[in-house]
Amino acid sequence: MKRWKLILIVVLVLGLIGGGLYWYLRPQATTESNYTLVKATVGDIRKELSLSGSVSLKESINVSPGVAGKVAAVNASVGDTVKPGQELLILDLSDLDTQIADAQLSLESAQLRLQQLQEPLSSLELESMQMALDRAQADIDSAKVNQTRVTETCSMSESMAQDAVITAQSSLEDAQANLEMVQKVTAQSLASAKSDVERAQLDLDNATSDNTKKSAELSLDQAKSKLETQKLSNEQQLTSAGNQVESAKKSIEKAQQSLRQQQLSNQSSLENAKSQIESAQYALRTAQIQNDLNTQTIATTDLRLQQISVEQAQSKLEQLQEQRTSAVVVAPSAGTVSAVNAQVGDTVGANAIVVTLANTQALQIEASIPEVNLNQIHPGMTAKVTSDSITATSIVATLAVVNPLPTENQGVVSYTARFTLDGKAAQQLKPGMSVDLTLVVAESANAVLVPRSALQSIGSRYAVLVWDGKVFTPKPVEIGILNDSMAEIKSGLKENDQIGLTLDTTAVSSNTGLPGMGGMGDIIEIPGDRGGPPGGFRP
Repeated sequence: MKRWKLILIVVLVLGLIGGGLYWYLRPQATTESNYTLVKATVGDIRKELSLSGSVSLKESINVSPGVAGKVAAVNASVGDTVKPGQELLILDLSDLDTQIADAQLSLESAQLRLQQLQEPLSSLELESMQMALDRAQADIDSAKVNQTRVTETCSMSESMAQDAVITAQSSLEDAQANLEMVQKVTAQSLASAKSDVERAQLDLDNATSDNTKKSAELSLDQAKSKLETQKLSNEQQLTSAGNQVESAKKSIEKAQQSLRQQQLSNQSSLENAKSQIESAQYALRTAQIQNDLNTQTIATTDLRLQQISVEQAQSKLEQLQEQRTSAVVVAPSAGTVSAVNAQVGDTVGANAIVVTLANTQALQIEASIPEVNLNQIHPGMTAKVTSDSITATSIVATLAVVNPLPTENQGVVSYTARFTLDGKAAQQLKPGMSVDLTLVVAESANAVLVPRSALQSIGSRYAVLVWDGKVFTPKPVEIGILNDSMAEIKSGLKENDQIGLTLDTTAVSSNTGLPGMGGMGDIIEIPGDRGGPPGGFRP
């Protein structure tokens, strides 16, 4: 009997517990104080990313002469605006002009010889050719004599410059030795004067009579005066000796500079003398070929060889003319001069950067992309550009590249992105301007949309409270794009479905699940939402 009573009591308790759970978990009707109803709509949604950036120069143009030489004129200053083809710098053209003149003569001579091969020569022409041969030989002899004279002069001048360096070095050594001797002598003299003062002071201290004290005081004063005089003399001697050393050092620097200048001048002179000999030898060979043709039968091979000579002479002339053109440095495009690296008298190399131009029409925008937004962008995306410094509202920049190396500032990781601008947009901006960029990182058309505040999150899942006319029922949904105000519902809702928005802003506690969702997970913040999710359904 007791056993059946116990069973009955257990059944009653379980029934009461089950009824209480049903009552607690059953769907409840809404109240106006906690919820408001909205309908799911169909429309377009987009998500934008806002960035701050700065305008910078995309490129600078370094301009170099095509040949080495001495600068004769500089026609550009920093800050100048230049046009394409404008002369910026000119090298000394005297040597090139001489070589071009020689090459033109050589070409005319080769062309004349070709013409003579093609046509019979008169006696006057033959005599002229012999005279040209003799003159070419005389030019070689004269050029060789000149080379010998230039070599001797250069050797002598360089030797004199080297002797001057050696003399200056010897003077420096003498001055340094003199300084050391003066330092030693003055030190000894100063020590002797100090010793005299000490002895006089000792005599004064040991004096017993008035006469002896007066004599000792006089000796002490004389010794101190001599010590001060010796100090002044020492200082003057040391200063003089030091000045001699510094003067000798400057003389060495001046002599070494003169030696370098003389070596450069000698090198140029020797190259000119060598070039004169080569030109004369070339003219002699040309004259010899022309003279040989007078005694030989003209053959097709001879004509072809002469044609080749004409072509070679033409090619050499064109090369020299190209070098002369390269010696006049011009602006390859429009721009602003940002640096001038040479001045009149400087010797520059063929690849030396003498002028740098800033292309103010080729601008770019650099902006920092936060790490969390990196997967939302890709090259080719366009961005709307705005700035307080401009009034234009239609400037568009294109994302060109994102630096793969990150930067970190106070623990925040970001990546530098570069945006390109077309010519029209670049005209409205200036380097250094601060700008704002707006990129559309996601968009969808004809999507089912609900207010973002309608979303409830449980773990990694989302749900909304659907109103069927009587009760709210939590319904799982798949979301797409989220922006600041709206959310795209990819599945789980259709247009005109009524959903509840909570008017109670108190967040649901982390251990509370939505009814019908099995209490799954905690309420977590929706990605990108600063305020966190709205309150959940409460029966």
